[in-house]
Amino acid sequence: MRVPNPLVCVVACSLLIASSFNMVDAQESSPAIQRPLRLETFDFSSSPVLPAVDSPSEAEISESIERGVAFLVAKQNTNGSWGSPTNTKELNIYAPVPGAHHAFRTGTTALCLSSLIETANPKDGKAIAAIERAEKWLLEQLPRLRRADGTAIYNVWGHIYSIGALTRMHVRHENAPSIQSKIETLIHEQFDMLERYESVDGGWGYYDFRYRAKRPTSDSISFVTGAALVELEHAKAIGVEPPKDMVNRAFAS
Repeated sequence: MRVPNPLVCVVACSLLIASSFNMVDAQESSPAIQRPLRLETFDFSSSPVLPAVDSPSEAEISESIERGVAFLVAKQNTNGSWGSPTNTKELNIYAPVPGAHHAFRTGTTALCLSSLIETANPKDGKAIAAIERAEKWLLEQLPRLRRADGTAIYNVWGHIYSIGALTRMHVRHENAPSIQSKIETLIHEQFDMLERYESVDGGWGYYDFRYRAKRPTSDSISFVTGAALVELEHAKAIGVEPPKDMVNRAFAS
């Protein structure tokens, strides 16, 4: 079993990063989701002096975003998802079938959907159609996401990144209360799933090679937990409050 095409994930993540610097039609995005890095909180006094380089222009950033959007639109599966177990650059990892691939596909699709919602030009018909297909797929398939087996709990990535996609969908459908209500229900379901698969020390990991119990007996991993906390904050920003005790345990871990 192979992982989905990592290039799709890279492009999706790159678009999310780029969007924080140069939003396409920023009025279409929610201020609650845009959290620019506050550089003044860091102490750079002991940092090495870097050579002066020309920053990319806004036009260059916009062109890069447009190329990334076009790539994701071209690579979308016909069913609205992203990810394939065949085009992997020969990168093989432990991945029990079929559950592991279902988890990878959900996480990848959520990342790509988030990126397109944040960066696609609302006048780009192909990109908007891709967003609509991806939303339909996520709303139908996300409730079915579970761990592959007792050892591989890659589904936590699907739950985490889907919260991020759902919060952006919530903002996108601000004039459709019925859709927003369905999205809020799905977000709460992801909270429940994250509590179910929470590590014994709080936070989340994605392997459990200890006892393979109903609740993972492995330790949490910082970058999984960090990603979860970011998306839980995004949910909170749209008024969908995550369980306080779960968030506190994640911070503590």
